[in-house]
Amino acid sequence: MLSNHSTISSLTSNPTVAERLPYSETTRIFSSKYFRFNRKLKLIVHGYLESGEEQWIKQMAGAWLNREDVNVISVNWALGATPPYTQAVANTRLVGAIIAHLLRLVQDATPTGYSLNNIHIIGHSLGAHIAGYTGSSSFVDVVHTDVSNIMSGGFGMNQTCGHVDFYPNGASLSRAARRRRLRTFGTLSRRIRLFSMVSNASALWAIDLSYFRFLFVLSLFLFVYSLALTYLLPAPGSLAGSICRARGCKTMT
Repeated sequence: MLSNHSTISSLTSNPTVAERLPYSETTRIFSSKYFRFNRKLKLIVHGYLESGEEQWIKQMAGAWLNREDVNVISVNWALGATPPYTQAVANTRLVGAIIAHLLRLVQDATPTGYSLNNIHIIGHSLGAHIAGYTGSSSFVDVVHTDVSNIMSGGFGMNQTCGHVDFYPNGASLSRAARRRRLRTFGTLSRRIRLFSMVSNASALWAIDLSYFRFLFVLSLFLFVYSLALTYLLPAPGSLAGSICRARGCKTMT
């Protein structure tokens, strides 16, 4: 049984202390002290071996709240994000359906309705899968920071899967780093066992995989950093030539 709890923050009402929203599939009415229906909603979903209270989520929520007056909800599906990995993958469909139900409750909570155009879902790792299962979207952008698949020692994908796909620095490791990663993980079966059997994120991070950690979380840091730099960049699209494969990916320095 998955239990699903959300935490919510809004800029003017409670920028530092989040409100906890107990929620289950039997919930029929959306109720929140701080949610404002005249503001957009940023919904953040964590990945495998994580919870809705990860430090990167707090940093991302803070970046959004510093940037604009919005509602921010962090979805906590930690009970379903545990080993074995295959079960966690299967759980993403259920969590996506639960979030869709929550969003319907939000829409029904106001007489004028809450526009889907106001909803932005940000998912990392399996959280990105959940975002997809929540429902169709008018625009999907994807940041690839590890294009190597599991057969070659990675945890990412090379294929485009959004309306816009970004590949910072080509989203790949140097040859030396790839060889080191393969030596660390060994055979495909050993990599699967390692990733599936680790019971918590801290144990996984304790393994000497600095290059793996870097690529796996790089997209998060880039996203948060982009929020902070929104008003500092010279012109929209000016970095497209260095990060977007559609125009030929160059090495970023």
